[in-house]
Amino acid sequence: MSTSAERASLDALREAAGERGGPMERHGIRVFLIVERLASKEGATVDREVLLCASLLHDVGLYPRASEGGAYVTDGRHYAAGVLVSGRWSGDRLERCLDAIEHPEIARLLGRALRERPATLPRIFVVAGA
Repeated sequence: MSTSAERASLDALREAAGERGGPMERHGIRVFLIVERLASKEGATVDREVLLCASLLHDVGLYPRASEGGAYVTDGRHYAAGVLVSGRWSGDRLERCLDAIEHPEIARLLGRALRERPATLPRIFVVAGA
């Protein structure tokens, strides 16, 4: 974790999960590595910080500490917003990260796009202009 937002995301996941190095933390890191590898394979430049934070927090709404009693993806979005808004992000980067957390179908779309038409890599993590 090299940025304050990445560290805050990891800390927030650990707090919600009540453990360090647990299955959800490992899952989030795997998601990050897979997307990063796929993007590299396609020559896409990703916003690494957005990708890592979204990967770590995309399922956090499953935990009671992050849940508001609604859909876990929406609860996770709200929890992540609280983590990332406090002096870290705003605007487009924040919205891209929160959209990735609330819309898990992005992962399916990413996989399908890379299998069917590699040039259609979803732009959610891609650096603008790259």
